[in-house]
Amino acid sequence: MAAICLAPLVFANAGLLQNKQVAAHQSAKTELIRSGARFIDSDVVKDGNIITASGPQSVQKWAEMILLYI
Repeated sequence: MAAICLAPLVFANAGLLQNKQVAAHQSAKTELIRSGARFIDSDVVKDGNIITASGPQSVQKWAEMILLYI
């Protein structure tokens, strides 16, 4: 699974990010932490089968990470 910018909040609301390291837009930090995720201030983070990224500036790295694991 992969999400970028604010999209990791969808995974959080589904209960999929409990104890998972996650990158996302800074504005999502509080809600992600509240959901049990471990917010990482990084462009791209992979934790298990979840790849997340902080925003448009990291889309290239995010896409390359996805291609590595599909």
